[in-house]
Amino acid sequence: MQNTFRIVIFKDKETDSYWATCPVLQGCNTCGDTIEEVRANMKEAIMLCLEN
Repeated sequence: MQNTFRIVIFKDKETDSYWATCPVLQGCNTCGDTIEEVRANMKEAIMLCLEN
């Protein structure tokens, strides 16, 4: 069974990179240089948060 989690992606205008958070998992955040990278990193971060 696959769970779905809402994530919020922000663009850092100073560094031209992205960061994301998963509001329902406190402290589950990540960053990346592209939207694709931040989405992949967020998937991994969510899996790690759920393991704990």
